[in-house]
Amino acid sequence: RFGACLADDMGLGKTIQAICLLAAIQEGRIKTSSGVKGPHLIVVPTSLLFNWEQELARFYPGLKVHIYSGKGRTLDAQSGDVVLTTYGLVRRDIEALERTAFHVIVFDEAQAVKNLVADTTGAVRRLKGFFKIAMTGTPVENHLGEYFSIMDLCLPGLLGDYERFAGSLKRAPGGTPERLLRRTRPFILRRTKEQALPDLPPKIETDVFLELTDRQKALYQQTVEHVRSTIDEAYRRKTQAQAQFIALTAILKLRQACLSPRLLTGQSDESSPKLSFLIERLQILLEEGHSALVFSQFTSFLDLVQEACAAHDMPYSRLDGSTALGARKARVTAFQHSEQPGVFLLSLKAGGQGLNLTKATYVFHLDPWWNPAVENQASDRAHRIGQKQTVSVMRILMRHTVEEKMTALKQRKLALYEAVMRGAVRGTGQGVLTKADFDFLLSPSAVLL
Repeated sequence: RFGACLADDMGLGKTIQAICLLAAIQEGRIKTSSGVKGPHLIVVPTSLLFNWEQELARFYPGLKVHIYSGKGRTLDAQSGDVVLTTYGLVRRDIEALERTAFHVIVFDEAQAVKNLVADTTGAVRRLKGFFKIAMTGTPVENHLGEYFSIMDLCLPGLLGDYERFAGSLKRAPGGTPERLLRRTRPFILRRTKEQALPDLPPKIETDVFLELTDRQKALYQQTVEHVRSTIDEAYRRKTQAQAQFIALTAILKLRQACLSPRLLTGQSDESSPKLSFLIERLQILLEEGHSALVFSQFTSFLDLVQEACAAHDMPYSRLDGSTALGARKARVTAFQHSEQPGVFLLSLKAGGQGLNLTKATYVFHLDPWWNPAVENQASDRAHRIGQKQTVSVMRILMRHTVEEKMTALKQRKLALYEAVMRGAVRGTGQGVLTKADFDFLLSPSAVLL
């Protein structure tokens, strides 16, 4: 009845491994305690529901699958059947779902429940299962509290209560409680691509720095002054949590200015070096027969990219949080199986996990995210099992801006991730951005003088 966390690198087939586990139980190859009955439950982000449905049908069609989704959804699965649903539906229907005793519960992309105080996390912890397995390539993204949340979901009580765990973070050298982390290692399986797929084609990563236009420089400088005063005022008058939220919201304007002044002014004649550079590269790649993925956290900027693709007669698809479930399935399938090269525009949140998009050999990140693990997960939609060619990943950044500073701050998150997954105690266990971090983001080297 011990649970487990499967934390293999992105693209190593965690979905197939989970299906093999269910198949082995179904065929009696894995012996469970006598009397264990009940359906299995697989909980996934909404964008991956169709992907799991396809993979189950492909790799083990003998399993009877019930999709718990839609307005008329009902839970009528029998012992040994698989129920497939989403985190959002578990949150909404937990009072009905918690009445069923499941056999195996699989939490895919378990970083979705990394926040202990979130409603969704509270709901999934009420589910009853004989064996729980959390699957995520990023069991820690920002701070060790997330690691606690995921491990405690599949192995309740292993790390004690959270208050004591949080206290140990403060006392441990470097913020990493080695003794507590060692306790989890028998229950977590982590393999990298280098270990499991030595023959996988290489991934080449490049940072491209562009210069702001004169118009962008003036707008950026004006925005910096406003953002700095907003953040200073917030930290004087608000709680730390409130001030941090206000600061992150204010920083968004600087990030938008780096993408295109049009996002701030609404004027259609504003030029964007990022957009011009991207379209020029995409034209060349399409002519050479390559397909590409284009990621941004801002759907408003994806709108501008989509507009430019249409103006230049480039074949493109798009997937973001507003894309209906049926349309997501159709667009991914169409992109993967098209005989012609194409461009797939994706929001980082909706398209950055779980999808298999190995038709693409180029990946563009139009704006940096605070955590490198999230960007890597998105890039690995292309660099994964099934990829036969070298994958080129390009991050487009604006020089002397907040984007350069964000790139430096990301190294702290990377150090934390390595400390947990590789046992190398480096850096700090605290991942929350501080007032000093925001001052660093707005320091003179990030301001256009």
